[in-house]
Amino acid sequence: MMEDMKKERHSMWFGVAAFSTIALVAMTTDIPDGQDLGDQTKELKWSVSAASVVVGLSALAWFAHFTKDRFAGTPVEGGLALIALGFWAACLPTIMKPGHQIAINRFGGIQNPNLYFFSWGAFLATLAVFVGFMKDVYKLGMPNKDTNFSTGRWATLMATSFVLMASSSRLWKNSIKDVCDDDDDLDICKRTKLAVSIGTISGFISLVWMVVGPKMPKFIDNILSVFILAMWCFGVAYITFDEGPGTEIGNIFFSTWGSFAISALLCSDGVHSLLGMYTNEENTEEGESNKPAEDKPVVEQANAPLDEENQVVTE
Repeated sequence: MMEDMKKERHSMWFGVAAFSTIALVAMTTDIPDGQDLGDQTKELKWSVSAASVVVGLSALAWFAHFTKDRFAGTPVEGGLALIALGFWAACLPTIMKPGHQIAINRFGGIQNPNLYFFSWGAFLATLAVFVGFMKDVYKLGMPNKDTNFSTGRWATLMATSFVLMASSSRLWKNSIKDVCDDDDDLDICKRTKLAVSIGTISGFISLVWMVVGPKMPKFIDNILSVFILAMWCFGVAYITFDEGPGTEIGNIFFSTWGSFAISALLCSDGVHSLLGMYTNEENTEEGESNKPAEDKPVVEQANAPLDEENQVVTE
């Protein structure tokens, strides 16, 4: 199983390199003709620099994985994964901020689809590499396959939840706060606050699960997944419909629906595990009830005459 995890992480490093390269190309090809990178804004320069660093690190890590145990699962790999994740976590808000007009226009719409989707893909792939490394080193999820899958899903839910929190907070600060100061009863005001709250709560719960979840009783884990799904059902309805902040295609829309999809998978796994638990208990009880009740006395009764005969023969 350890070898399978390393092979999977090797493929993930390739994904980080590929997605980061496409995002980098999307940034540079968007520069107007007759200009170079030096003529662009400091935000675009920073984003190009960060993506370039990640491309180099991920390519190096992918080639280093061919040395197997000399790199895979070592502190060097963990350091590269953490640095790459840090760069994408730092530059992604810059790329996605409407005021910078890099991937998003000033009205919140997507103006560079390749950059938008592949920068998110690079971030999630980098997160998957780091989570895979942590599971490999600290043996998170190793006792059973279900926990192993759950660890990755909770980590992804944590990421999408915090994206919703950050995007909704930015929308509130830049576009909605002044309007809501005059009239706090507007639906957009209430729903944006709800988006910030749900993103914060879901992200915090996911973070706590990442720390204690693998050691948590399965029953509590199942109840928690049902609660998370119920919260996101409520969130999807109020954030992406009517006058919610996620009615347009963008970070809030994708992070809300992404969180809902992941929480649905977690809940499905939890319900399946819960039903399996009760089914196993019933099968165990049926098996015990069908066991012969008098096995030992029958054997003893059968052996008793033989012992008496042996004694007679001996005498």
